[in-house]
Formats: sequence, C-alpha cells, structure tokens
Amino acid sequence: RVLRFFKTLKVPPGKLGNLNNVLSLQMAEKQMLEMNEESLVQLQEEINEAQRSAERIEEHIQQLQYKIQVLKNQLKEDEKKARKIFQENGSGALHLPELPKYSLQAPTLQEEILKTQNQKGLLKDMNTIQQSTDLKNMLTLIEKIYEKVDFL
Repeated sequence: RVLRFFKTLKVPPGKLGNLNNVLSLQMAEKQMLEMNEESLVQLQEEINEAQRSAERIEEHIQQLQYKIQVLKNQLKEDEKKARKIFQENGSGALHLPELPKYSLQAPTLQEEILKTQNQKGLLKDMNTIQQSTDLKNMLTLIEKIYEKVDFL
C-alpha cells in the first residue's frame, strides 16, 4: 500500500533538478573545505610566528628594564660617592678639609729665589717664561675655564 502511494505521488518537476546537481555541489563544498583548512593552517602559522615575535620583544623589554634598574642603582651609588667626596650639605656650600699647617708655613717663591746663586739669570728666565705666548695662552684658557665654571 505504501509503495502504491509513492508511485502515484506527484512531485513538482523543478525540484528534481537539484538532485541532479548534488554531486557537483558536494565537490564544490569539499573544495571550499580544503581551501578553508589550508587558510586555517596558514593563519595558525602566522599566529605562532606573531606569538614568538611577541615573546622575543617581551624578553628584550625585560632585559632593557633590568639594565635601566642597574644604571639607576649605579647612579644612586655615584651620587652618594660624590656627596661624600664633596661633603655637601643642604646649603650647597662645600665643606672641604682644612689645609695642613705645614703648607701655610712653606717657603714662598721669593725666599727660594733668594737662596739661589744666580738670581739675575733666574729672574731673566722667569721673565722670559712669563712673556712667552704659551704661558699667555694657558692663562687665557684658565680664565675661560673659570668663566664657564661660574655659569654652572
């Protein structure tokens, strides 16, 4: 009875055309699936490469942060050493150690000249040195250095 019913069942004529294209549609879907899988593999490779690159950048950042910290610590130590050397207080004045008393009692240049045998020759030599261009250049350099130090 069921078979007779199916034999007499009327089917619209346009619907059968889709059944004829099932194989070609299945092939097209398989091709699309393969292309999508290839794209997925490529995307996964790109993601992995980007992840490795991000890890390398993160390592580099950590190395730089460590170097910065080391340099900051070194700067603090250098500042402490500088404060100890200059013995600086809050007023900005330097507390340098006092000069030894023997340096104040050292003989002056005039006393040393009086002790020499050839005083005139020595004075002539000193005058020549004082008049030389090298000494004048050196004095000019020292003056310029003092001016630059005053600006600091």
